Amino acid sequence: MSVWSIIETSPTAAAALGWHHWLGPNFEAAAAFCLRETTRQAERVPCPRACGCGHRVVPVRNGRAPIGDSQGKGRFIGACDCEEPDCEDLQLGPADLVVWEVDLAKLGRAVVKALEMNGRDAPVGVPGVRQIGAFGPAGMPVVLVVHPGAGGLVGVAAHLVARLKGRFVLLAPTGRLLDAECQGLLASVGARFFDLESQLDLMPSGRLAARKKAAQLFAPLLPEESQEISDDELRKIYGLVLLTAKDQKGSREGPIKDVFDLYCLKALSPEEVAVKLGCSKTTVMNRLANLKKLAGVPAKDLRAYKPSFEQIEKELTDPRARRLRRKDAAYGDDPPDADE
Repeated sequence: MSVWSIIETSPTAAAALGWHHWLGPNFEAAAAFCLRETTRQAERVPCPRACGCGHRVVPVRNGRAPIGDSQGKGRFIGACDCEEPDCEDLQLGPADLVVWEVDLAKLGRAVVKALEMNGRDAPVGVPGVRQIGAFGPAGMPVVLVVHPGAGGLVGVAAHLVARLKGRFVLLAPTGRLLDAECQGLLASVGARFFDLESQLDLMPSGRLAARKKAAQLFAPLLPEESQEISDDELRKIYGLVLLTAKDQKGSREGPIKDVFDLYCLKALSPEEVAVKLGCSKTTVMNRLANLKKLAGVPAKDLRAYKPSFEQIEKELTDPRARRLRRKDAAYGDDPPDADE
C-alpha cells in the first residue's frame, strides 16, 4: 500500500506504534511532510498481526512484565482486547504510545511547495478539508481533502460547488473515493479533481517532488483571457440592459434587469436566481443568453465589473446627476452640457 493510501485510510490520529507499523521505513519521511507529534498518549494500539483487533494499553503492575529497558520497553503492556484473546501481549514503551496525527496545514504547505503555486491556507467549513493555495490571476482556489467524513468526497464536492460558485481544484491523496456523481458535480462549475498519488513522489528526505507543476496541471482550467471592457463599453452594456428591460415591461417571469443584478452583481448561480425570481432555470438561462448578445461577452465575465456597474447605477439615480440620461448610457456618450 502506498504512503498516500495509508494517509487516506488510516485514522486521523494514532499511536506512533501504529504509524510505524503502517508506514514501515517511510515513517520518518511521512512525518516530515504530513504528520505532527502531539503530547497525548494512546489508550489503544493496533495489533501487529493486522487481524483488525486492538490492544488495550495497560501499565505494568505486580510484576506482570519485566522492568522496562533503556527505551522504556516493558513499562506498558498492549493486551489483546478480543472477546477470546488470541494475540500475545505487546511490550510497549512511552515512545510507542505517543499520538501522531495528520497535519492538514503542514501537508498543504508541502504540496504547495512541490507544485510551485501560491499558498493560501484557509478553512472551508468542513473538517478534513482546507484551501491550501490559489492559482492564476483570479486566485482560483486549490482545496485539499484527506478525510472527507460521513458525506464522502461527494459531500465535500457539493459543499465546495455551493460555496465557491466557480472553478476550483480539488486534491486528495488517492482517487479511490472519486465516483461519477462527484465528477458530475465538479464538471458543473468547471472544477477538476487530481490525486496526489499520481502527481507527487515522496523522497527519502520527506520532500515531495512533483511530476508536473501547477502551471501545467491547472492552466487548462483557467478561462480564456478576455479583452478588458472600457468604461464607455460598460455604460453601453448597462444602458442596453435598461432599454431591454423597458421593452420587456410587463413580462412576468425573470426580468432581464433582475437577472443581471442577481447573476452579474450578486454572483448567484442560475438555480439560485430562478428561486429568487420564482421562475424556471430555463427562463434564467434565456435571459443570460440575451445578456451575452447585448454585451458581446458571456454574462459571467461581467461579474468582474461589479464596482463599475454599481457606480453607473449610482450616477443614474443620483438627483445631482439627473442630466445623465439613460439613453446616453446606452450609447456610451457623455451627456451634453446645459449651455450647449
